[in-house]
Amino acid sequence: MNQTDFLNQYYGYIDNAANAIGLLTPVALAQAFIESADAKGNFGQNPIALNGNNYFGIKSGADFKTYGSVQDSIDDYINLIGTDPRYTDVVNANDVAGQADAIQAGGYAGDSTTYSALIQSVVPRVQKLVAAMPSSDDTPAPDAASTPGSGAAASKAGPTVQKAGTDLVKQLQQAANDVVKNAGSTANKVEGSALKDGLILAGSIAGIFGLGWLIFHDKK
Repeated sequence: MNQTDFLNQYYGYIDNAANAIGLLTPVALAQAFIESADAKGNFGQNPIALNGNNYFGIKSGADFKTYGSVQDSIDDYINLIGTDPRYTDVVNANDVAGQADAIQAGGYAGDSTTYSALIQSVVPRVQKLVAAMPSSDDTPAPDAASTPGSGAAASKAGPTVQKAGTDLVKQLQQAANDVVKNAGSTANKVEGSALKDGLILAGSIAGIFGLGWLIFHDKK
């Protein structure tokens, strides 16, 4: 599933679920984009998303969870943020920076010191994608929107959202480079994490965008 399909099918569902617990929708979407990306920053292309519908990098014990549907993955993420005491400060914060800081402090990405900055760098790009979606007057009813490929609005929105998605990848790569540059001194503190290896050995996009699969999974 690419980012256009994901937003067409699940934006409304995530928006409603996030609002119900006090989570900002752009923060939730940013985490989905981060955690499901492969090492090149391609949305939904890491193995846990492709093979297990796991778009938020959530683990059970030492293993990544697998889900019967993307909606199940969303539900589990919302439940985690909304009920786990580690994330109480997330829903008590009222801005992107505060929520991103609280997610990092709660250990979502293990002992990473750059995860909040990454979320904050992704949020504006996600907002650009959302802004490129059709207006509410053109959006299919919830049942239709949840069906892959349904509705004229989804077809109409495709090229516009896809262009914004292409811009997102380019901009996220620049954001990744910025985070890597600023985070170099922290790599030696992240013992046993793939972030350390990514920053030291590559200093590359993989060190940031493989979050769902390569980076921060002494977590959740």
